[in-house]
Amino acid sequence: MAFEIRTTGDALAVYHTETPAIAGPLERLGTPGGDLDIARTRYWIDIGARTAAAADARLRAEAPEVFTALESAEAPDFAEYEADDFADAEQGEPGRKTRAGEPPAGLERLLRYHRVDYDTFAPHEARFFEGLRDLLALHGVVSADEQLGPDSFGEAVEAFQSKKGLSTDGLPGRDTLWAMQRDWAADRELGTVRVPADKWGDAYDRFTLREDVAELYEGLYADIQRRGGQITSAGSFRSLSATVSKGRSKTSIHYAGVALDLAPYSGLARIREGDPYIVERDPAGRGWRVWCRSGAATEVQIGPQTWKGKLCDGPETTCGAFDLSEIFRQHGFADIGPRRGYEKTYSCLEWWHFQCEAVLVPFVSQFGAELLSLDRYDEAFLKKTPAWAYHRSVFKSRNRGWH
Repeated sequence: MAFEIRTTGDALAVYHTETPAIAGPLERLGTPGGDLDIARTRYWIDIGARTAAAADARLRAEAPEVFTALESAEAPDFAEYEADDFADAEQGEPGRKTRAGEPPAGLERLLRYHRVDYDTFAPHEARFFEGLRDLLALHGVVSADEQLGPDSFGEAVEAFQSKKGLSTDGLPGRDTLWAMQRDWAADRELGTVRVPADKWGDAYDRFTLREDVAELYEGLYADIQRRGGQITSAGSFRSLSATVSKGRSKTSIHYAGVALDLAPYSGLARIREGDPYIVERDPAGRGWRVWCRSGAATEVQIGPQTWKGKLCDGPETTCGAFDLSEIFRQHGFADIGPRRGYEKTYSCLEWWHFQCEAVLVPFVSQFGAELLSLDRYDEAFLKKTPAWAYHRSVFKSRNRGWH
């Protein structure tokens, strides 16, 4: 091959040995000029093009082997280069530096396909096999109580692929997963439900969630009320015609009614007693920890972040508060961390965003299936929207996935 990958400080770099001028740093999203999205993974190459389309065309023309190798499922194993040193495709906060654990036999191809290491996959492994089993059972390939694992899932997937006339590689990739869940999603016909929030300033006192998410939210809201806290709201459900911006993803799960936003200025923007929330960096490295003020809570000492034209440290604060982020997690909701550019763009901080991952299956759920699950949409309508371009994107995958 006419290229090599090297580690350079906290980044990877692709060097094209025949035409070095067109190759640039393979760095975390947000690099100035980093306009080429390689197969919509978390990695971009900066080759000096002004747009993704131009960069794509140039790379295909001038270094096709680089493009092909990086786009292919047989691409170099990025886990070998400590890929977790870099930010998610939708995020800007560097991850922890760890060497990848040794995956069980049978998982290597799956991890390579999704471009994740085993340390990233392992926390979701049981959920992945359970979700995959459930879909295969719907098609009569396995029984509803069969246990799939690293040694057995490939054979079951091959049986499904053969049954559907797909290429039989035993890998539950984008096309195979779509064949598994397209009809299932269309038949779900989930409605939406208006749920309560606490009035604060100009924030909403009600917002809309998908009905299965609303059930979990009701338990969350009751728990927070019991603790003397509150939930502010900037809304949740997002129209498919909504404008995409730095703070709005093309594959936002808001489109499916599976996420909610606290009011963005009810914390961090300033630090004052009347604000419900205090935000600090999460010591576990997950992005943010949001504290909810409460007269019923034990006093805690917090080293908050605040905003003065850019993100900065605020004065140490002592008050009665409980860990709101942890309560969200206990009820099946997760934060997503900041987006690129968050240090200077408030809308990219995303401390207010929580999505219901309890209704999603890592490395199985697809963006289009979540949209198609809503009773207000059918496939004919969705195909006319920009979001449908990403309908086969797989949750948590770093190979054209969504997060």
